[in-house]
Amino acid sequence: MKTVRSVKVASRVLLAALCAAASLLVSCNSLDDDDETTQSLTLNKESLTITSALGGYTTATLTATLTGSSESLTWYTTDSDIISVSASGKEATLTCEGTAGTAKVGVYTSDGALEATCMVTVELSATPALPPTAVSVTADSETTAGFTLTWTDPEIASKVVIDVFETEDARTTANALAALSSSTEPTVYSTYSVALGTQTLTISDLLTDGEGKTYYYSAYGFINGKRSVAYVNGSATLVADSTAPRDVTGIALSEAAGDHELILTWTEPDDSDYTSVTITISPATDFAGNALDESVSTQTIAAGTTTATFSSLAAGTAHTFTFVTTDVNGNTQGDSNNTDNAGTTATFTTASDTTAPAAVTDVSATFTVNGNVTVTWTDPSDEDCKQVVVTAVCNTGGYTAPDAQTIAAGTATAAFTCDTDADYTFTVVSYDYDGNASDGTSATAEKPVVTAVTATQTTAYSGITISWTEPTLADDYTYAYKVSAYNDDTETAYATVASGTTSYTFSDELDFDTTYTYKVTTVVAETATPTNNATYVSSSTASAAVSKVTVILQNRYNSHYMLPVSTSSVTLSASSSNTDYSTTFIVRPALDGTETASNVEENDSFSLEATDASGGATGLYLYATSLSTSNTSWTTCSLALADSSSISDATTASFFLNGVQYASGNYTNSIRFTYSNGGCQLGDNSGSDGSSVYYRYSSGGNPGVSQAHWYFNATTE
Repeated sequence: MKTVRSVKVASRVLLAALCAAASLLVSCNSLDDDDETTQSLTLNKESLTITSALGGYTTATLTATLTGSSESLTWYTTDSDIISVSASGKEATLTCEGTAGTAKVGVYTSDGALEATCMVTVELSATPALPPTAVSVTADSETTAGFTLTWTDPEIASKVVIDVFETEDARTTANALAALSSSTEPTVYSTYSVALGTQTLTISDLLTDGEGKTYYYSAYGFINGKRSVAYVNGSATLVADSTAPRDVTGIALSEAAGDHELILTWTEPDDSDYTSVTITISPATDFAGNALDESVSTQTIAAGTTTATFSSLAAGTAHTFTFVTTDVNGNTQGDSNNTDNAGTTATFTTASDTTAPAAVTDVSATFTVNGNVTVTWTDPSDEDCKQVVVTAVCNTGGYTAPDAQTIAAGTATAAFTCDTDADYTFTVVSYDYDGNASDGTSATAEKPVVTAVTATQTTAYSGITISWTEPTLADDYTYAYKVSAYNDDTETAYATVASGTTSYTFSDELDFDTTYTYKVTTVVAETATPTNNATYVSSSTASAAVSKVTVILQNRYNSHYMLPVSTSSVTLSASSSNTDYSTTFIVRPALDGTETASNVEENDSFSLEATDASGGATGLYLYATSLSTSNTSWTTCSLALADSSSISDATTASFFLNGVQYASGNYTNSIRFTYSNGGCQLGDNSGSDGSSVYYRYSSGGNPGVSQAHWYFNATTE
C-alpha cells in the first residue's frame, strides 16, 4: 500500500488533443482505429460523499477497472488535507484527514494514456475527540530544559496535543477555548503534536531560572481541527539553572579587517539558554598608547551575532581576547557557580602598518606682526595621524629659514619668526604612529600687501585720489594702511587710514605740477599688544602730478569779485587791489568729507583755498564764521580765512553748486553751504552796496533767493 500524491498528467492532455484532431467518432480511450482491443479505465464511483467523518478514522474504498492494458496504476488526491489515499493496484482506501471540503481522487496508467476520477465530498462529524488518560510526569525526568510525559491514547482522536504554559491563568484561558469546542489556537508558551501510538513526549526546549521554574500543561485529544472538550492538566517544576553556557568555538579572524583592526568570528554554543558572549581585549590600548574606550575594549555580543570588530589597535602587536558566555538566567562563565570554566581565549596579531596617512589640505601661510608667519592647514581624517612636520625654505638670498616644527595632530597651526623682506615657502607633512609619512603640501607665505594701486587726478577739485585693493586679513590682528607720496624717494606726505578703506585723497599736502610716487603700506598690530606691529609695503605703486583747479567767484548781479583781504575779513571789489591775495580760489575736496550734499543729487561738494597775489596756495580756506538755520531772510554773512584745522564746523567751509530760478534765467552754478544739509544760499540783498555778503536759510532745501547770487566765474586757470 502506498499513498499517492496529486499530480498533473500532461500526456492525457496530449491524448485529448490528438483525438480531437482526428475527429474520430470513437471513445478517446481507443488509441488505434485498427486495434480491435478496446482499452478503458473506470472507477466504481464518479462521486462520493462521506458524512459524519472523523479525521484519521473514517475511510471509504474506491475500485478501479482497467481493460485492455497491462500498465500499472497510480492514484492521487488534489487535497491531502481533506482526503489521503493509500492504494495497492486497483484498490484504494480513502481516509478523511479532519478537514471538510471536496477533493478529486483519481487514478491513471503509468503511460498517461488513461485516467479516471471521483469527486469526494467530506462532511465532518460533530463528535468531539476524547482526551488522553493516565497523563503523568515521569519520575525524576525534570531537567533544566524540560520533562517527560506519558499517557494512554484516547479512543477517539487523530493525535494528542500537549500545550505548555508559563502561568496557570494562561492555561485557564486556553482550557476555556477547548470547552467551547473552538478551533481557535490558544496562546501557549510551546505546543507539541504527538501521533497516536507514541504515548510519550520528552520536552527539552523550555527555559528554567535560578529557582527552578514551574510550567503548566494541558493534554488534549485532537480531531477534525479541534482539541477535545475534556483535557488533563498538570505541572512540572524544572531543575534550577546555575550552569553557564559552554564555550564559543571556532574563533577566527576575518580577512576584511583594515589597518589597526581585528575582526573576530566564532561559533556559538548550542545551549538553548545561551544569550550573549562578552569579549575582552588585552592589552586594552590603542596605537597611541592610550586606553581604549570601554565600548571597544569590552564588547557584549548578543546571541545570533557571531562577529565583533576591535579598532584603533597598535600595528604589529599581539592581542589576547577572552570570550565569556552568559545564559538567560545570568549564569556567566567564571562566576561563583562556574569557577571551573572562565571562558576561552584566543590571541591574534595586528598587521604591520605600511600605509601613509593622507596629506594635509588647505595649507596657507600668512605674515602677521613682527615678521611672524602663521601657517595653518587641515589635518587628514586618518585616525592614526600622530603629528605633522612643518619645514620652511627661504626663497630670498641673504636670509635664513627658521627651523622645522613638529605639531601634534589636532592643532593645525604653527607660528614662525621670519624677515618681512624675504619670501618663504612652507611644507607640511603628516606622520602616523608607525612613522609612515604622507606627501608634503606646500604654500608660499603671503604678505598682507595691497595690490592694484592707482593714482587719479580728481575731476572736480585739486587733488590726487589713491586707490587700492585690500589683501586677505588674518583674524586676531588689527590692520591699517599708510598712504605715502614720495618725491625723489623722499616721503613728502602721508596719511593713515583704517582697514576696510580702499582710497585716500591728497588735497593740499602736495605741490602742483609735481609728479609723486605713491605707495600703500599695510601696518599690522596684535590686538593684545598694538605696539607689536609690522609693516608691509606694496610692490604695486602709482605716479601722478597734481593739477591746479581754480575758480573766480563773481556776483552776477553787480559783477563784483569775492576778494580776500585778510584772515579775518573779505572785501568785495571790482578789482584786485589787495597786494596779498588774488581773486583766484583753488578748488579743494570738501573739508566736511562729503562729495555730494545729502539733499542734492549728483553735485560735487568742495572747499575753497585762497591764493596769494601771484596765485600760489596759501593754505587758508574760506568759511563763514557764524551761520544759523533761524535766519530765513537775508542776513549779513561774516566770511573769513583760516587753516583747515582751525575751522570747527567744516560744513561752514564746504560748498556745492545748485541751480535756482531767478528772473528769466536758471542759474545752475549758484553756491550753497553744506551747512545743515545744504539749505544755506549765498547772495546780496538787492546789491545796493556791492561790498557785503549775505545768506539766508530754508529748511525746504530751496532758500528762495531772488537777488544777486555768487557763482563760479566761467574763467578758470
